[in-house]
Amino acid sequence: MLIQTIQQYSEAFNTLHFFKDQPTPAFQTALELIRQNRELAISHPEVQNVGLDVDSLIAPLLLFSHENRFIKFDPLEPTIVIKSFPASRVVYQYNPYRDPANRQAGGQRPAPVPGQKTDFLAWETFPENEHFLVWTSPAGPRYGVLVQPVPIVPNHLIVASLDHNPITGEHFDQFMQLEHLRDMQDLQVKLGALGYAMGYNGRKAGASVDHFHTQAVPKNYLPLVHAYESGDFTGTNCPACLDRFPQVKVSLTTQQYAARGVMLEAASLELLLEAKQAVLQALHATELTFNSLSWHHNGERWVEVFFPRGPETILNDTLKAGYVEMSGMLVIPKRTVFDEITHPSVGEQALDHASLTEEQFQSFIQKI
Repeated sequence: MLIQTIQQYSEAFNTLHFFKDQPTPAFQTALELIRQNRELAISHPEVQNVGLDVDSLIAPLLLFSHENRFIKFDPLEPTIVIKSFPASRVVYQYNPYRDPANRQAGGQRPAPVPGQKTDFLAWETFPENEHFLVWTSPAGPRYGVLVQPVPIVPNHLIVASLDHNPITGEHFDQFMQLEHLRDMQDLQVKLGALGYAMGYNGRKAGASVDHFHTQAVPKNYLPLVHAYESGDFTGTNCPACLDRFPQVKVSLTTQQYAARGVMLEAASLELLLEAKQAVLQALHATELTFNSLSWHHNGERWVEVFFPRGPETILNDTLKAGYVEMSGMLVIPKRTVFDEITHPSVGEQALDHASLTEEQFQSFIQKI
C-alpha cells in the first residue's frame, strides 16, 4: 500500500499547474481581459483581436481564480492524499473539502427568484468573485467554462449551460440531450489539446445538481485513462456491437476493469458522433442513467467510455459515485472511511456494485 500527497501523485504522472511559467504577452493580455470581465465571451472583440480562444484562456482563468481566492483551498494541499495498492486499477483520494459540511464558505449568492435553484452551476448565483468564460457553440447554445471551487484535482473545470429552456423558462436539467453531444465535442477538441478528459454524471449517477453540466480534469489523474495511455488496458472485443459503424472500434471493459462499460474509439470525434448517439438512444430507451468519460489519446484517436449505472452510492452508501469514481479514483471526504480501506479489492467491489449486474449489462448490450 502506498500513500502519497496529491502533489506527489501529480508529479508521478507529470500533471501539475500549467500556468506557472507563462509570462508571454498573450498570456498577460488574456489574464487582464479575465480580470476586467466577469463574464468573458470568447466572441468578445478584444479576445478575437488578439487571437485568443478557449484553449489559450484556460491557464489565465485558473491563475486568476487562485489570485482571487475563488478556489477555497490549494488543490495541492498536503492534507489531500492518495492511497493505492499494487496491481489495482483503483486509487482512493482523501479530500475533506468535498465534505458538504466543509463547503459553506463558497460565496454563493441567493437565487433572485424565490424557489429558483441555488446551485453554483446556475449562473445567476455564481459567487461574485468568480470570473468565467462564455463559449458559444457553433449551433448557438452558450456555456460557461468555470473553475471548480472545490476541485478534486488541480485545474478542475466545469462546463455549464448558461441558457434557459425556451419552453419552460428554466435551466436545462442534467439530462444529456443528443444535441449536447456535438456541442461538447466541439469544446472537447479545444480542451483535449490541453490534456483534459471530459466527464459527465447523469441523474442518480453522481450528479450533485440538476442543471446541465459536464466537467473536465487533466486526464492522467484518472487511473482508467492512465492505464489506457500506458498500454496497460484494452477493452474486450465486441464484434456485434454497433457493427453498423465500421470506423468505430467498440469494446467492453468487463474483463479488465471492475466497472462494466462500453468503450468507443475512432480517429476523430466526428466519426464517434453517430455511435455515441446510438449508445445514448439505447440508454434513454432503457431509462438507464450513466457516467461517461472522453479523452484524446496521443493525438491519434478519441476514446469515450459509457458506464450504464446501477446504484448511485457505494462503500455502504458513504459515497456518491460519479465519473471520477467510475474512472478509478474514489474521492472520500471522511477520514474514517479512507482509513478503513486496507485491501485492494474494496474499490473493485465498489465499482462492481455501482455497475449494472452482468445480466442487466448483457441485456443493454443487446439493445445497441
